[in-house]
Amino acid sequence: MADPSDHGRTFRHGVAAKFWAARVLWRLFCYLRNWREVWTAYRASEKLPALHFRRGFQLHHGLGDDPIMLLHTVFAKSEYGGLVRRRSRFLVDIGANIGAVTLDHVWRDDEVRVDAYEPDPVTCATLQNNVLQNGVGSRVRVFREAVTGQDGLVLLWKGASSVLSSTIRRPASDGPSIPVATISLDRAVARTGADRLAVKVDAEGAEVEMLECTSDETLAKIDELVLEYHDSIVPDGGARCLAVLVKAGFRCRRKPFNSHQGILIARRDTIP
Repeated sequence: MADPSDHGRTFRHGVAAKFWAARVLWRLFCYLRNWREVWTAYRASEKLPALHFRRGFQLHHGLGDDPIMLLHTVFAKSEYGGLVRRRSRFLVDIGANIGAVTLDHVWRDDEVRVDAYEPDPVTCATLQNNVLQNGVGSRVRVFREAVTGQDGLVLLWKGASSVLSSTIRRPASDGPSIPVATISLDRAVARTGADRLAVKVDAEGAEVEMLECTSDETLAKIDELVLEYHDSIVPDGGARCLAVLVKAGFRCRRKPFNSHQGILIARRDTIP
């Protein structure tokens, strides 16, 4: 005889799946000009076409990418949308993936310049293609490097999705590994030549070492920083990043996703 609780779980799963599909459809309609084409492919579990945003740019992607997740987090939830105010017109995009945050910011303000860092060669090629296809190559520089605590080489562990690749080995990124070049945040900031800048970090655990190894002089040049912390990868990683930023004079707040992951927003009170 079937367990009645199985029917309950099946029902709840079905309701959740329908709710998620409805949310995807609504967000496709709100943000994309080609939402019908994308929705048809999504519902059929087929390869999605490039996302053609109503704002005018296109987000191309590969088989290992997750453009629907990027649509939700970068655009609908605007997790990094508060970056780049009037003083910090240069953005360092660390863990740029295929360029969603980079395109969002350069399309929003035609004076913003970006240095985008993506160590995975396949993902970086897609990032470069998005920069070229959208005609923003004069304002975006792409570097196939990981930003960590120091210059050198490190193994990058591939994940099931390109957003899960990490320099720290864990179950979610326990695929094949490749050696990639690394640089420190000190060097990445110095490379910009900017006195005031913004930094976005989504480095799947590398954010802790990155910040703890950054000099006071470099941190003083940063007006605002938004990073995703991953306590499941580096225990107490969010608290350790927070300690560095508070000591450096930032006003900080957390936006938790769950008990072990979230967004940390750091700004200086002097930003106009």
